[in-house]
Amino acid sequence: MRSTIFTDSDIAVRLHPIDVAIIAVYLICITLFGLRFRKSQRSLRNYFLADRNIPWWAIGLSIVAAETASLSHRPADVERATRSLQSIIAETGRQGFLGYQFEARLALARIQLKEARGGGARGTLEKLEKDARAVGFEAIALRAARALKS
Repeated sequence: MRSTIFTDSDIAVRLHPIDVAIIAVYLICITLFGLRFRKSQRSLRNYFLADRNIPWWAIGLSIVAAETASLSHRPADVERATRSLQSIIAETGRQGFLGYQFEARLALARIQLKEARGGGARGTLEKLEKDARAVGFEAIALRAARALKS
């Protein structure tokens, strides 16, 4: 027997009891997980900023995810990716992850170049190239210079 969860004039979506059981188990598990870890969160700011203690690999994945999301060229995706990269730049600056901050700045400038906001992106890339060279991040400086030429 299947449960009907949505009915429209021509469409009926039905779930098998196994599907309903899987959803119920998932909801119970995620609730228990949240209850277990809620004690370590002292405030809403602490929750959203991860107590300003984000591991390097999470920052790296965030940069890749933001740049990948912008590939659709849909304005909402590009805007979301831009905001995400701007917050990564701010957070990596506070935590001292200079290499990741440069990577995020490079990704943001590339997005701006692709989206025909090149005027600001060119200045961003020039500054990034100069900043990266000043502290010895030659690979990032070269990638910024290459992006300027394209």
